[in-house]
Amino acid sequence: MTLKQFLRKYNKCPFCRSYAIEGNLCYGCKWRFGHGQYAKEGRDFDLFDPKPSWRERMNKEVTEWDSK
Repeated sequence: MTLKQFLRKYNKCPFCRSYAIEGNLCYGCKWRFGHGQYAKEGRDFDLFDPKPSWRERMNKEVTEWDSK
């Protein structure tokens, strides 16, 4: 699986530390519900702060590079 396929497969929010503690950072994150406020404004703030379980899953499932 490529990285793009992996990112399409999973909702990132449950793997984020901010989401886990229901932090205010979620409101500015472009990943919130897939269409955060900053994404709507054309900004690219990714406030995703992954838990170790996200990195482990990504390292296990991403096996090939995305081609350009």
